[in-house]
Amino acid sequence: MGGKLNVLSWEFESKKLTEKWYALGFATKDDPNCFTGFHGKHVLLIFDQAAGISKVIWEAAEGLMSTGFCRWLAIGNTTNQGEFANNCKPGRGWNKIHIDAYDTPNVKAKRNIYPSLIAWDWPLRKLKQWGRDSLMYRVFVLALFPTQDGDNLIPIDLTDIALEDNHVNGNAVQIGVDPAEYGPDDSVLIGRLGFRVVKIKIKGKEDTMQTVGRVIELARYLSSICHIPPEQIPILIDATGVGAGVHPRLKEKKYKSFRIMVGALSSNKLYINKRTEYAFNVLEFLKREEMSIAQDLDQDTKEKLQQELIEPKYNLNSDGVYHLEDKKAIKKRLKRSPNLFDALCLAFAPIPAGTNVEYASVTQRKRFSKKKGIFG
Repeated sequence: MGGKLNVLSWEFESKKLTEKWYALGFATKDDPNCFTGFHGKHVLLIFDQAAGISKVIWEAAEGLMSTGFCRWLAIGNTTNQGEFANNCKPGRGWNKIHIDAYDTPNVKAKRNIYPSLIAWDWPLRKLKQWGRDSLMYRVFVLALFPTQDGDNLIPIDLTDIALEDNHVNGNAVQIGVDPAEYGPDDSVLIGRLGFRVVKIKIKGKEDTMQTVGRVIELARYLSSICHIPPEQIPILIDATGVGAGVHPRLKEKKYKSFRIMVGALSSNKLYINKRTEYAFNVLEFLKREEMSIAQDLDQDTKEKLQQELIEPKYNLNSDGVYHLEDKKAIKKRLKRSPNLFDALCLAFAPIPAGTNVEYASVTQRKRFSKKKGIFG
């Protein structure tokens, strides 16, 4: 195309052009002043990763669309319900071009022509893994926006933020355990430090005593990081069914185990049971961006956790009480039990009353600055 390519700009000069043409790239940092001072007969504005651009920038950019000939291209993923999603709705004056995974070149050709694009068999693998009714399949394969209309509890964009892993390990330490035994479901153990999930263990077809051993192993691992005796680390166990045998054995071994009946009534009258209360508690952590998932965890496990986070639905009854949908309904859509979600809820659940466990939490809200390369 010619011209002069600089670090942040591309300049063109030609006898055929009556004015200087140039392209300029920059980050907004949510500063609307970035969009002042640009005028010209012809203007093309391009938003990349548009789903992550704040409303204030969209509004400021409107000032560039007032000249004689201007065009605005916004490119993004369907991961949230922000301004990008709003502008994709009918009647907003935008021409929407929808490209799902099946429209991409490799998938159409049924062979990998372009290695950097979606592999040709990826949509079919995700269809088998997630199921056609899964929110993950809807968003990442069909490129449709999530239906966050009061139905699903946790928006997918909040889970994306958690997966960025921007938190330092804090002082608080806790383990959530959702046990299974020899059935089709897995036992899941999740350990957190501060607001950061640092360890996830998934084991299938192990008996109660083996699960106890896994819990002790995880407690010792966390102890080696936070220097709290493993016996002093709070362990919250879903004691419904199989879990009833895990708790007493841990107590016998002098571990700080808590027997949680997630189906029991919540002391908070807003929620029908503890399971619903703990799910909303996770939602609040995510809303405040006070939860993160360690990046060094297995990618497949993190993907499953994200899927289970965004899948549960809830309703509000005539008494104004929240009710998380039954696990059987979630399992029917997921094709598996949401054990990762349940274990995470226990890992972040409040410690039952009567315990003397206390932690300084001054470091828990510190986040990582990509610009400075430091925590603070």
